[in-house]
Amino acid sequence: MIDKLGNSLKVFEKFRSKKISNGFFAVRLDGRNFTRFTEERFEKPFDKEFNRIMVIISKEMMKEFNPIITFTQSDEISLIFDENSQIFSRRIEKILSIIAAFASSKFSQIYSDKKKVVMFDSRIIVFKEKNDIVDYLIWRHKDTFRNCVNSWLYFTLLNKGLSKKEIDGELFKKNSQYKLKLLSEYGVTFKNKPTWQIAGDLLFWKTYKKEGYNPLENKKVLTQRRKIIVKNIKEINKFRALILKKLKNYGDKLKNGKKS
Repeated sequence: MIDKLGNSLKVFEKFRSKKISNGFFAVRLDGRNFTRFTEERFEKPFDKEFNRIMVIISKEMMKEFNPIITFTQSDEISLIFDENSQIFSRRIEKILSIIAAFASSKFSQIYSDKKKVVMFDSRIIVFKEKNDIVDYLIWRHKDTFRNCVNSWLYFTLLNKGLSKKEIDGELFKKNSQYKLKLLSEYGVTFKNKPTWQIAGDLLFWKTYKKEGYNPLENKKVLTQRRKIIVKNIKEINKFRALILKKLKNYGDKLKNGKKS
C-alpha cells in the first residue's frame, strides 16, 4: 500500500537527501556541557578513568563504523573516513545523528550515572586532498598540548588560592611560552606527565597473520586478521609519519608527504 500522505510530507525533510561529496571526510564529536560534568565526577586536571572511557568508546566506534584512523583527546573524538566509504550512503543527516547517538549511549553504558544525561554533538569536515587529513590531525594533536598546558596551569593556580576570575585575568591573551614558564615557576613540568595528556590517543587498524585449521582440507592455513592499535606520540614528525603510513593505501598517493 502506497503511503501518499507520508510521501508528500517527506518533501519537508530539508536535509534528508543531503550527502557528503566525494572525498575523505572526518566526523568530530565533542562532549556537550562536559566541563561541569567532569568537574563534578572526575579528578582534575586529568583523570585516567575518563581517558580510559574515551579510548573504549573510540575502539567501539572503530568496530562499528570502520574509519581509517581515530584520534581522541579530552572529550573529543575524530573519525577519519576513506574517500570510498559509503557509510549510511554518505547521508549527512544519518551520519551526524547516528554517530553522536552511538557515542552518547556507549558513554552512558560504561559510566552509569542516572542523574546526568551524557550527550555528544558532531560535525563533518570534508577534505579536498589527502594531505588535508594530515594537517587536520596535527592541528588536533597540537590542540591537545595547548589544552594540557591550560588545564594544568588553571588547576595549579586554583590550588594556590586564586579565584577563577583572577586566573582568567592572569592568563588573558597570554601565549604558551608564558604559561609554560609560569608552570615551571610552580614546579610543574611535563617530563613525567602521561603521554596521553600531552599528545592524545591515535587509533588505527593493523593487519596480521593468524594460523588456523581447515577441517575440510585437513591442513593448517594462514588467515589475515586485523586489530586496533592505540598509540600516544609526542613528536610531531613521528605523528605525521605514522599517519602518512596509515593513509598510503587510500586514495591518491602522496609525494614525499607533500601535496602533488
